[in-house]
Amino acid sequence: MDENVDRNTLLNAMANITLNSVTLDVNYERSTSTEPDPINTGGSCTAIKNSINVAGFNDVSVICDDEYAYVISDTYPNHDLMNGITGTNEQIPVPAINYAAPIKLSPQKATSLTTIDAAVGVAVNGVPIYDYSSQGELDIYNYDVNSDTFALGQLDNCGGHAGRGDDYHYHVSPNCMIDSMENKTDNTIIGWAYDGYPLYGDKNPDGSVINDAELDVCNGQSDESFGYRYHTSTHAPYIIQCLVGEVDTSILPRVSPLSGNTASARANLTPPRDGVENLQHTINNTGERKMTYNYKGQSYYVIYSPSVTKENCFNFEQKTVSNGGIIETGTFCREDNPLPQGNQQTKILDFSQYETFSNALSEQVNRGDGNNIDNYFRNSGVLIDEKQNAYYGVNGVHPINQGDYTSYYPKSVVKASMNDDTIIKSYSFDSIYGHNIDMEALSFGKNPDAIYIGDEYNYIYELDLNLGTIINQWDLADIGLSTNIDKGIEAMSYASSTDNFYVGIQGLEKIISVKLNDNNTLTKINEFSLPSGWAPSGLFAHKNGSLYVVSMKGSGTAGNQTIFQYHTDGSLMCEVTIPNELGIIRTDGIFIDSTDSFIYLADSQGPIYGGNSLYKIAWTKPCDQ
Repeated sequence: MDENVDRNTLLNAMANITLNSVTLDVNYERSTSTEPDPINTGGSCTAIKNSINVAGFNDVSVICDDEYAYVISDTYPNHDLMNGITGTNEQIPVPAINYAAPIKLSPQKATSLTTIDAAVGVAVNGVPIYDYSSQGELDIYNYDVNSDTFALGQLDNCGGHAGRGDDYHYHVSPNCMIDSMENKTDNTIIGWAYDGYPLYGDKNPDGSVINDAELDVCNGQSDESFGYRYHTSTHAPYIIQCLVGEVDTSILPRVSPLSGNTASARANLTPPRDGVENLQHTINNTGERKMTYNYKGQSYYVIYSPSVTKENCFNFEQKTVSNGGIIETGTFCREDNPLPQGNQQTKILDFSQYETFSNALSEQVNRGDGNNIDNYFRNSGVLIDEKQNAYYGVNGVHPINQGDYTSYYPKSVVKASMNDDTIIKSYSFDSIYGHNIDMEALSFGKNPDAIYIGDEYNYIYELDLNLGTIINQWDLADIGLSTNIDKGIEAMSYASSTDNFYVGIQGLEKIISVKLNDNNTLTKINEFSLPSGWAPSGLFAHKNGSLYVVSMKGSGTAGNQTIFQYHTDGSLMCEVTIPNELGIIRTDGIFIDSTDSFIYLADSQGPIYGGNSLYKIAWTKPCDQ
């Protein structure tokens, strides 16, 4: 071996035997259906949404166009902030409404590295991520302790501080955010760089320790799922230092300093020399923020509260070292940030069938459902237990020309495994209640050990899942509701944010909001009507406060089934036709998973009118969240 041969000499010698490109065609068969990791799907809009939703940050939203996913937030975290700082710049965090961080959907490695004297990415809680340096003073190949915000005491206990725009952002690992995440593991994505590559914590996704030599100058390494990933670390550079992928720096957002009639009061602040002592940041129940600190034996403070007369404005009072210790007041405002116009926010444009479940529901008929009169499990509702990977279906809808409505009982609510589509447990109901007509609506509710069932005679039942019996029932007649027989409750869903049930009434073509009281009475909250001729058949109250209503016109055969998205006041947000290609004959139930990646649609009439099917469907372009 010649030790004098350098890299360029070797590459020149290999030039004539090196391929410029190569194509590999691969054919394969999948012998079993396996569900992919819902997050590691490679820079897609869905992957970015999933990383935020499964972490539990419901106040952060994502909209997408063909090139970017925009992570939208006010940059203000829910965890403790500013406490622990000694090297303060006398700035205080102020929300930046509609901050939109653009994450590339199809990341590509660039020919050179990119450094930015502002945010290089965003955490999954919507807080911007900067490199470790102060004011962009960064040489990525030469660490400088005098530019290290962590070493200078400028960061709080959670890894962030307020910058020149009174904007909160991270410079090192966001440890408080990570501790608050509902899905906290080593395999958890904690942020996204602007070039489209994900950010993980201090360890590899499999939990193994990362050696110093494994991370490159940008604090990342190759990744099997995404091509590349960034990491946090306990030593410099702590977090993303530079971007390895292509990025258009001209579109990246920056938070400008607050504007006001005394703008210089907030714009010309500088870190007091030798630092401060006893800095404390508090928030009271009126929304007032207060930061106090001591410097050379004197007390200083910055206080602000939201203006009640001007939107996105704040009333300040301050006594700062930078401005000579005088007391200053003023109203300061943020400029409005227009939201990007993503093309994936207004319509459900893309459905693709992912998986179908039917075996467990068919098996229940063999166990006696239908009294040998109705040989089909007519699946009329759906609930998904994501923790147990199980689903609930309800055998509703009476057979055609069956006039007495009860002779084909018993029927059942079935809980089935989504791993192998087998019955876990069934809960039978029959005519002993005297008014069981088409148990068609299923919902979770306040009681975690129960599910709630609605029937076409306008009763709501609370079924104890442990006892297997009805423990409470409510009659919508108590609020004056009356419908023709077999035209009552068709759909139902519970909104935990309001403790209300939203009930779809077939014969009235209405959605009615009610509260179920402890004494088996009801309180009506409000109601709204669907378009004329459209009856509700499925209903889901989303965590974002909107309602998804499956509706049919006429007989509800394939081709005239629609999903409407409403505000709870009845104002329509968007609508879309369920594609015929899915093969659903009559959609009678809807459930949306916690990541917004999949919808589940219950089909009460197909295939071949058996009605025993539950469809799991990937939707990549939902209505505006």
